[in-house]
Amino acid sequence: MNRKTCSKIARFRISSHNLRIETGRHEKPKIPSEDRTCLKCNLNEVEDEIHCLVTCPSYSLFRENLNTIARKYIGNYNTLNNMGKFKAIMTSKEPEVLINLGKFLLQADV
Repeated sequence: MNRKTCSKIARFRISSHNLRIETGRHEKPKIPSEDRTCLKCNLNEVEDEIHCLVTCPSYSLFRENLNTIARKYIGNYNTLNNMGKFKAIMTSKEPEVLINLGKFLLQADV
């Protein structure tokens, strides 16, 4: 993995990204966390890490390859709920999963 990809994963893991769950707290006046909804889709969900990585339809094309790799290396991936999928990807030590997570984050530009 190159430095930019590693940096993107690290920033996502520590919530140093451009999702509204983080950017909304810096706005004046501060946006309540439950009102920091995704502006890229119409699901009316808070734009947080789980929404971005697992559910937002705006990122579905970027997510396809990541999901294919996750299904290959995470045995029960298809049976997991959204939180389970998020945790499985974020805690994976499998290089292919990490590489594709980085690619997803770069493409999604979060």
